[in-house]
Amino acid sequence: MTYIEYALYDLDYNEEEIKNSVEAAVNLGVNSISVPFALTKFCRSITKNTATIVSNPIDYPLGFLDTKSRNSAIVNAIDNGAE
Repeated sequence: MTYIEYALYDLDYNEEEIKNSVEAAVNLGVNSISVPFALTKFCRSITKNTATIVSNPIDYPLGFLDTKSRNSAIVNAIDNGAE
């Protein structure tokens, strides 16, 4: 079984570019799209009726958050639709 994750971390993309990238990834059959948590709701709305899930890296790559902040970020990501 192959599992493909698409990482979309380019913060210079505008909404149209993000939408086009996510739609292209879904059409190519990726299993998961990983985005910064601020983009979760938007990307989730695009993948809503597909098998593609949206995920978020939490406190990556630097790992500076304390436990309380990291837990808050995780809850926020889940509340916004991250899987």
